Amino acid sequence: MIRANTGSPFDAAPFGRPLDGEAGVVWEDPREIHRVVAHFKGALPKGLRLQYWRSRWPQQRLPKDRTPGGGAVGWWELGSWYTGEWQTADAEVSLEGDAATFTFYPLHRREFPNLSDFPATFRTTLKVRLTLPAGSPDVGAIEAYTDSIWDRHTLTVLRASGFSSEPLFEAFNGYVEGVRAISADAFSVTVWRTKNPDPNSFDRTLLTVRAGQPVTVLVDDLSEGPVYVPDAGICVVEGREDRDFAGVCSEVLSRSRKGVYDAVAGLPEQTWARAWREMPPKRAPFYLPLGTDGGRHRFGLRPDGSVFYRTNNRYLIRCPGRDTPRLSLRSRLFWRMESAVAGSLPGTRRALKGGPAKMGSAVAGFMSAIRRALKDAPAKFPRLRRLLSADRERMEVSFGLPGPFERTIQEGCLPIGVAAWEVEGVRIEQVAFATLIGGTDPDGPPPPGDASGVWLGRFAFHNPSGRRVRTGLLIRFLTGEKAQAVRLDRGGLIRSGGEVRGCLDGRGQGGLHAERDGLRYVLDLSVGARHEVVVKLPYVPPEGEEVERLKALSFEAEREAVAGYWRRRLDEGMRLVTPEPALNEFHRAHAGHLLINCEREPGAERRFARVGSFRYGAFGNESCMMVVDLDRRGYHREARACLDAFLRYQGTAGLPGDFSSQEGVLYGACGYESGGYNQHHGWILWCLVEHYRFTRDGAWLGEIAPNLISAADWIIREVGRTRGRDDIGRGLLPHGSLEDVGDWWQWLSTNAYTWRGLDAAAWGLGQAGHPGHARVAREAEGYREAILRAFREAAGRSPVVRLRDGACVPHFPSHVHRRGRGFGWICETLEGAMHLLITRLIDPASREALYILKDYEDNLYLSEQYGYPADEFERRWFDWGGFSMQACLLLGVEAYLYRDDVKHALRAAFNGIAANYFPDTRMLTEHALPGLGDWRGDHYKSSDEANAAGWLRYLFVREEGEDLLLGQAVPRDWLRPGARVGVEDAATHFGPMGLIYEADGAGITARLAGPTRNPPGRIRLRFRPPEGRRVRSLFVNGEAWADRDEEWVHLPGDVGEATVRAEF
Repeated sequence: MIRANTGSPFDAAPFGRPLDGEAGVVWEDPREIHRVVAHFKGALPKGLRLQYWRSRWPQQRLPKDRTPGGGAVGWWELGSWYTGEWQTADAEVSLEGDAATFTFYPLHRREFPNLSDFPATFRTTLKVRLTLPAGSPDVGAIEAYTDSIWDRHTLTVLRASGFSSEPLFEAFNGYVEGVRAISADAFSVTVWRTKNPDPNSFDRTLLTVRAGQPVTVLVDDLSEGPVYVPDAGICVVEGREDRDFAGVCSEVLSRSRKGVYDAVAGLPEQTWARAWREMPPKRAPFYLPLGTDGGRHRFGLRPDGSVFYRTNNRYLIRCPGRDTPRLSLRSRLFWRMESAVAGSLPGTRRALKGGPAKMGSAVAGFMSAIRRALKDAPAKFPRLRRLLSADRERMEVSFGLPGPFERTIQEGCLPIGVAAWEVEGVRIEQVAFATLIGGTDPDGPPPPGDASGVWLGRFAFHNPSGRRVRTGLLIRFLTGEKAQAVRLDRGGLIRSGGEVRGCLDGRGQGGLHAERDGLRYVLDLSVGARHEVVVKLPYVPPEGEEVERLKALSFEAEREAVAGYWRRRLDEGMRLVTPEPALNEFHRAHAGHLLINCEREPGAERRFARVGSFRYGAFGNESCMMVVDLDRRGYHREARACLDAFLRYQGTAGLPGDFSSQEGVLYGACGYESGGYNQHHGWILWCLVEHYRFTRDGAWLGEIAPNLISAADWIIREVGRTRGRDDIGRGLLPHGSLEDVGDWWQWLSTNAYTWRGLDAAAWGLGQAGHPGHARVAREAEGYREAILRAFREAAGRSPVVRLRDGACVPHFPSHVHRRGRGFGWICETLEGAMHLLITRLIDPASREALYILKDYEDNLYLSEQYGYPADEFERRWFDWGGFSMQACLLLGVEAYLYRDDVKHALRAAFNGIAANYFPDTRMLTEHALPGLGDWRGDHYKSSDEANAAGWLRYLFVREEGEDLLLGQAVPRDWLRPGARVGVEDAATHFGPMGLIYEADGAGITARLAGPTRNPPGRIRLRFRPPEGRRVRSLFVNGEAWADRDEEWVHLPGDVGEATVRAEF
């Protein structure tokens, strides 16, 4: 029985559930507990203690005076039932009657003495429990009081006519005292609700009205006006209301504004030119990654010409190759001892390639002891610590230059950096790229992943002034933050201790002398004179013959070879043709970014699709975004090499969650696996089948069918573990980690992508003729039904959200136990309800889908808490909206294309790309943070770039089941007279194809090379003439064509080569 009096403290215990098998309470949201009272069924025991569940709090805590927002807040975690530990509370216990009352001492008194600035006398937690001495009587009830207080409140519920039954009313974090029928469709409801000035309190009262579709209202929202839910025929008003449903709704609509979704439909299309012009200018450029095709040795070229490298060591040690022994003194010691031990035992030399885990148990045990000794020794011997750490830290080499006044990449697409400076009247130009110590073969295959990489940089000096000038470079080597002592020997080699760090070729001019901070190269230039200096930096110290190879590398020959190699490789893929050079260059350059980041495994053809060039490994979901783009471009061999890595290491790494096993899990990647996102498995499973759609390689599909079955069975087993439960999450994947948020919940996006993977596996197994396909298909359908039931039920418990047009719509929470918005932009926007559309769990054309899209546009993309701040919403919404704070990761563009909302798709794609595009290097940043115009993340961020490149492809080519859609979203602005746009050599589910539109004053001609390998069921070709023009007649290969629907032309799937003419 809930007891309330105005102003009395709120007891949150009735709104939790009993802790299984213990005297305690568990909640679905964190509660700020100020006092706990336990009632016993017998004499009060002595020695009672109270414990609370602690995840991130108190080190990470919500403010009590404001709602936090901004990019960094997205990574905050509020905790979960599984991630954390029990903390014994520093509390005073008062015993009286049958009750033991716990009140908290200041937090910093004993529990956290380092938090002297946070003397909290409360504890924020998801769970509390009592630890009881042996022989204690049973606990009858537990009360848990927060800082919220009770308040009696009256409201009016109105409904549209036509309901046949009486509505039911329920409250959460409150209770319904009484209901009085004013009329058949009007009810006065008295509710006891909570009050709390803390905007982040999870105590707020929810009222659910059950009259057909359940509608839940956050009672506090009524202070902003009536909550009008048109699709449910419900309106809730604060206090007494004498008007009927129609009267209140009329007032709501009279004060409303047009929502963003509807406003976009009524405006001209967004253009790339406008999106770029209206986006805040980029505040500062960032580094350009340089590497070889699939190579493990990457170099980051900064705008000031400096270069950093050796940031990949942890991956190169986890997945050993020929380069591993030279990464650091620690790894060299380990590797040589391991080699000696392994070489002394029969048969272990071959096993060494697999690492210690593949050796005999005696060798593995011995090497484990060696590892421990190497790990512990530095702490005991400081000199050894310095020796072991000095060489394994990242390296950085700077040249004493400022920021450039010019910066670009060669030909607008090749991974060759070009920058220029004006320094005291001298023009200095740098050209830099990555090659191999043995040189690059422009016509050769991709080199081994562990081939020794070298950074080559040429500095060209020119004195255009009318006087003699002294200039030069200050060359500094840093490990970590410390300058490294280096010297130049007579052969031009730069040495540090006994290691060769680089090579400098001054071309016979200038002088070099050592300074405390590095080497100073000094050059006197006469009027009009030019001179060049070449610097060579090997990723790992060269040994033996490699030293001479390093010295012999010719900058000019290597530049020509490297450029030739990359031109050839980029020419192998699809080509995008638009009137926007920036988009064409980005799309072409991105193919090189993919090939650089898809790192080759030493001694194998497999690749690891790393989603960032330096810090990020293979994050399965984002790796698949890259693999799909490789397939879209026609790089099927490289796509398969990436997938083969996941297949080879299937089951070797588990996902963080409440799972029973890792058998069959698609995540492991020889130590490159990263993130632990639970959606990785579903993404990879889907991507395997998607690769088959692109290649139709039946033999390969048959070979991997056991992998598909194993991956599908992991889902089926884990989902089966929750199926018999009676809570809202029954039938879903168990609790686990999200993306970048480590809290374990039953997340919407995780379940959506896991289902999509299972559904794809069923189709793929059917294509392979596998006998298990029908079973997997049944399981996939049952899983789909469970997800929809769970999240529709969750939407019924979650308060409706208000749109700009005054209407309120249902809200699907980001995890099934949440009643309302998630916390931060990652949980709510990036991982929110949009994934129901993207995965097609719900029909993208449904009313539910429309609710989600309108909520994203009105409330999330531009907002203080879930997106970019909207201080100038009315002026900026069109150009700054349509994308999340990771603009090119969320696939919202695709959701719009599924609905054929072309204007919305173009705005989302162009705005999102413009937010993240840096024109000097033709690359996208991961996040425009802390604000638009800034950058943050690891680059190349090839997964986000892959999505953006895919959106540009989808403007011209998109698969829809067995149909091929061509020209669905080509901007009208691109089809003005004189235009030539389209795609060449694009791969599709049906084979390679091409499409070029050519426009003139009288019409548009589409030159189609349709796919013929396995033709689609039909081809739908669209003509989107400039505004104000309409298609009057159509011709296919010169013959009049009548099979059309407005702008769409319907063609047979096997049409092959065709010329289609649309005349205005």
